[in-house]
Amino acid sequence: MRLVISACDPAMQALFVPVARELRRRGWQVDFFTAFRRERAWLRRSGESPLPDTLRRTGAVLPPELERHVRLRSMVGEIVPGRGLESFAAALDAAAEEAVREADMAVVWNGGDLHPAVVARHARAAGRALLFCESGLFPRTFQMDPEGVNVAAAAARIVARTWREHAPLDLPPTG
Repeated sequence: MRLVISACDPAMQALFVPVARELRRRGWQVDFFTAFRRERAWLRRSGESPLPDTLRRTGAVLPPELERHVRLRSMVGEIVPGRGLESFAAALDAAAEEAVREADMAVVWNGGDLHPAVVARHARAAGRALLFCESGLFPRTFQMDPEGVNVAAAAARIVARTWREHAPLDLPPTG
């Protein structure tokens, strides 16, 4: 089995490195996907070899569904808009397609940032198993969902549907 993990924060990567090591011990191939220097440096210090090996700028056009993720990344300040941001994102998208092509499953942290978004996009397109992870409601917990996290989570739709089906009762006035 091959797993691709995209968690773009060293704190989140720290959660997944021990999991990756245990899965490798059990015969899995596990790769981390990110092209940002800070995350790549942290992964290398942890003994990982992050994907992609190189990021080839091909002149490809950025898919429209990734534009909001590019805006988010530019707001974080990792990349300056107007200085090749779109070509970087398009190259990252192509690299994610290649990384996910041979994977059986992808795990992404949040899915809103650029790296997890491109991995999730290609995992869905290829029909691969996909798992979204995010910090949980309570300290030292996290949530996992195959459809997304926060408002995109399957749990959010289940709660909304249940609420509609079982509207609250009208309670008599008190006092």
